[in-house]
Amino acid sequence: MSVVGLLSIAASALLPGQALVGHSPAALQRTRPSQLCATEHAAAILRRSRAPRMAVAAETSSTPATTQDMSFNNSWYAVSTSSQLVTDEVFATRLWGEPLVLYRDSDGEPVCVRDVCPHRSAPLSMGELENGELRCFYHGWQFGKGGSCTDVPTVRIIAGEEKPNFKAFGCTAYSVVEHGGMVWVWKGHALTADVAKLPPLPSAANAAGTLTIDTTLDYGVAWARVLESNLAAPHLHTLLDGEGPSLAALGSETPRRVKLPREQATRRFAAPNVVRHTAASGCAEEVHVVPISQQRTRVLLRQHFKLDGALGALLKLPGALPVLTGLVRKWNYAVGLADMDAAAATDDDEAVASFREWHASAGGAEAQYFRRWGDREAYADALGKQQVDGMVVGNEAGRTVGLKKDYVQDNPSPAYAPLRR
Repeated sequence: MSVVGLLSIAASALLPGQALVGHSPAALQRTRPSQLCATEHAAAILRRSRAPRMAVAAETSSTPATTQDMSFNNSWYAVSTSSQLVTDEVFATRLWGEPLVLYRDSDGEPVCVRDVCPHRSAPLSMGELENGELRCFYHGWQFGKGGSCTDVPTVRIIAGEEKPNFKAFGCTAYSVVEHGGMVWVWKGHALTADVAKLPPLPSAANAAGTLTIDTTLDYGVAWARVLESNLAAPHLHTLLDGEGPSLAALGSETPRRVKLPREQATRRFAAPNVVRHTAASGCAEEVHVVPISQQRTRVLLRQHFKLDGALGALLKLPGALPVLTGLVRKWNYAVGLADMDAAAATDDDEAVASFREWHASAGGAEAQYFRRWGDREAYADALGKQQVDGMVVGNEAGRTVGLKKDYVQDNPSPAYAPLRR
């Protein structure tokens, strides 16, 4: 199929719901790394900083992980791409069931706090963000850098000319860092956050002349099943098959997973939730499986393309990059839909069997995370005793009583396929 023919097929194949973001080398020079979906420039900056390798990783193609490797805490989790964390917009999500809200402060640095106002436990994700400061919708408490409290309207009014001290009013904050075009949250106490455990960037992301396309997928199944599917076979087998991606296949083949022989593409499981497939050609696929709740999983999928051969020629055409991005994402969405209907991966796959052995060593630990945040009573208990503000509106007294008990956290919104069909 000719390049022009491929573009004709692609132009009618684009789906709504995700911005078709791509960047030429010239555009990459003009754009901040934190704003990129295609993150070649960000990767170059991080490569110069020599980000350390992640400590807990397992090579599933050889020996299974040991019990010592097993940990859901004290690990970094990618929760969004840098481009999804937009200035003056609140990003609400969950990690192992725990509600989190992320935003950029006045310096553009990411902040991650529990999605609970320390005053009356209202969800901060329902608040407003302006100039890098998040104001709770309920009583107006405001939070800035690192989740520190910067304003309490009632205290400010009482204090008059004196400058109030709001240090004791801060949010429960988590360590967060941007690394390789993604936003990472440390699951554990902030003082134990270890940048040495940030995972290494894939070699494809480091290489010059590489295009990265990001796709977000929302699943209505448990995270372990999603990880097994991605470990058994990649999303885009044509990316890893042979010397480079088959562009014609994107427009003509039925999207499906195809398991590739070991000599053609290697696969790695990096505990606790990352899968990587790498081809001899230098192309790669990187899958971050984010546990949202017991039956909700979000996948941050990154596919790294070498800009040579037919692909390099294609991207010289005006408008080719967004078309290619949309075509790749459409393929990934279709594979995601097939995953929802497919049977679970079988134990005859060596890598899947190794992961299941690793996962079983958790001994039900993940259920304890989900149980704490998924049950209404447990959720209310975790936030503290219910408080009554006693305000009177008309003939109704204390009308906001029960807000934190009745509020059901359903973030992030299932905005992507396969849940959004």
